[in-house]
Amino acid sequence: FSISSKLRRSSKKISKETSLDSVHRASFKEYNTEGILDEDCPTTWNFYKDYYQNDPFYLGKDKNAILPPVLLPPPVQNLWVVIGTNLSTEVSYYFKPGSNQLVLDSSADQYSGKKIAGINPRGLKITGGIGFETKTTYQPSTRVNKSGDGTVPYCSLNLAESNWRDYAA
Repeated sequence: FSISSKLRRSSKKISKETSLDSVHRASFKEYNTEGILDEDCPTTWNFYKDYYQNDPFYLGKDKNAILPPVLLPPPVQNLWVVIGTNLSTEVSYYFKPGSNQLVLDSSADQYSGKKIAGINPRGLKITGGIGFETKTTYQPSTRVNKSGDGTVPYCSLNLAESNWRDYAA
């Protein structure tokens, strides 16, 4: 289950005495995937918990296991993983309340390429309220600057390399 973030615009008024740094922090609130689903899609979140998270055959694992069985490499002699990288790939979204639903918040575009804690900590390119990793985005898991294939983020594409290498014979 991929963890992503949703940032909602705050309706808090900002005084002239407020520092620019605190304005940035007060502008958006970060949510993880569980928080988004629990708040905005409780039926979907309950389905996930009932049929995936609590299913011992799906995500269950032995106490000594590092990964649950579903995330282990397949039992084959050779496994070739071919991926594409370094295309702009959607990885985050900035929302604001609409009339009866959340809508993308293009005012977040002003933070594009700027590393600001709590708003754009990785300095992603933001266009139309959508945050993109690019070929210059730092990937802490591999300590390189890369991005996904235009559909799948780099951290997911790199699962086989980063998590399965220890299982290779």
